Amino acid sequence: SVRNSFFADGYIGYIGELVVDESFRGNGVGTKLLKNAIDEAKKRGCSVIELDSAFRRKEAHKFYLKNRFTNRGYLFSKDI
Repeated sequence: SVRNSFFADGYIGYIGELVVDESFRGNGVGTKLLKNAIDEAKKRGCSVIELDSAFRRKEAHKFYLKNRFTNRGYLFSKDI
C-alpha cells in the first residue's frame, strides 16, 4: 500500500505481508518479491518502503537487513 507521510515528506510504500513457504526459502523467491514491491513503490512516487516484523522473526530480520533495510524503531499497538 501507499500512504502520505510527514516522516518521509511524501509517499511511503508499505509491505503488509511478505511470506515465502518454508520449503522455498533460500532460493531467491523472497528477494524477487521484495524487489517487485520496491519497484512498484518507486513507480507510485514513494521515497521510502516500510514493513513490520515481530521480535520473534529473527531470520526475517536477517533477510531484511541483508536487503539493506534499516531497523529504525518499534511498532506500538494496543488492544481496544
